[in-house]
Amino acid sequence: MITYLKKIAISLCLMLLGALIFLGILLKNQTTTKSGSEFSNNIFWIHAADGSTGFKIIQKKHPLYNVTIFYDRLDNIQYQGTMKYIGERREPVCVFEAKYFDGTRLYLLPGGYLEKVSPKEEQ
Repeated sequence: MITYLKKIAISLCLMLLGALIFLGILLKNQTTTKSGSEFSNNIFWIHAADGSTGFKIIQKKHPLYNVTIFYDRLDNIQYQGTMKYIGERREPVCVFEAKYFDGTRLYLLPGGYLEKVSPKEEQ
């Protein structure tokens, strides 16, 4: 009777181990899909299911910044030019604060945004 119980216990342990390995593989594959963010070559990339957006922000003189926004690849530039910070804070903008770009404004965390400026405003 005891050997029979040992066999059942060993079988249950092996099944549990197999389930844990399966879950580990499943979770690893989910975290390696294209989501999240990364910083590479001075560009902050935000990955999503529908594509990746890269942000490069270089301070000219607060509140003005040179900004390049990429979509999926370095040769696919959505915007390149000067943007002006609109918001309440006084410290410089950091590239890691980029949230999303709507075509006109680059929204930032925890608030505020960079907005495209005309050549007249750059001076």
